[in-house]
Amino acid sequence: MTFSYFMQMFLNGLQLSSIYILIALGFTLIFGILQIVNIAHGSIYMLGGYCIWILFTLLKFNFIVSLILTIFIVAVIGIVFERLIFHPLEGRMNQQVIAAIGLMGLLEQIVLLVFGYTQKVVVIPYPSLLKFWGTVFPTIRLIIMIIGVILTATLIWWVRKTRAGLALRAVAQDKETSSLYGISSNRFGLLAFGVGCGLAGAAGGLMAPILYVNPFMGAGPLLKIFVVIVIGGLGSISGALIAGIMIGMVDSFMTTIFDSETAALIGFVLIIVMLVFRPTGIMGHD
Repeated sequence: MTFSYFMQMFLNGLQLSSIYILIALGFTLIFGILQIVNIAHGSIYMLGGYCIWILFTLLKFNFIVSLILTIFIVAVIGIVFERLIFHPLEGRMNQQVIAAIGLMGLLEQIVLLVFGYTQKVVVIPYPSLLKFWGTVFPTIRLIIMIIGVILTATLIWWVRKTRAGLALRAVAQDKETSSLYGISSNRFGLLAFGVGCGLAGAAGGLMAPILYVNPFMGAGPLLKIFVVIVIGGLGSISGALIAGIMIGMVDSFMTTIFDSETAALIGFVLIIVMLVFRPTGIMGHD
């Protein structure tokens, strides 16, 4: 294996990791605050892809502006879902999971009815190639990686350093005690759901230029979410970061050397090993 070949796989792995981390952090945030296992999270990711296609490809907005609008639009959609579907089922996890499955199917069918089966192509906004150390790397992948890192760092800073973020952590640790200090679990749960969906929408929007946009594009990322959160620890932000990087690298190297099926197999083997030897994941719960 040459150095340039290794670097190509390594950079692809970093780019994949940035996406997996964004989706997993959104899922983790929602679960940590609301205790909702949002099976529809992959479909929220899919909505991000369609938003970018509409805003950037059809309406000709700037790509970065389109991405910002996508995050906002998907976050608002998520807030509506939380109020109408999940909030009435608060405290009933089984019913919430069933509702999430129903929401996933509903979103896919609505998109099929509106946009059809034809896959949508998002024109690559930055089609140039970067060349360094004998490696050729698409500019769009580097931009995806940078934006993913910026969004991840912003979320971590927000959760750990701002009053709203500290309030979210307080609600996640003990809703009853936090309510005694005037922290509304209802309001901050709504905020967490919106931010979590916005992150998934951002991931879908970022991946749209290098993938086809279709109603079922969220299925693969949904599986990756479960791999990442089981390995990292359900509800753990730091665990999602570590596991996201691990799975991104595994996918890049194994897909290049072998195939995507082998990469997926290794991911599921890691889940089984983790559940047997460390059920709480690498970091447990933050």
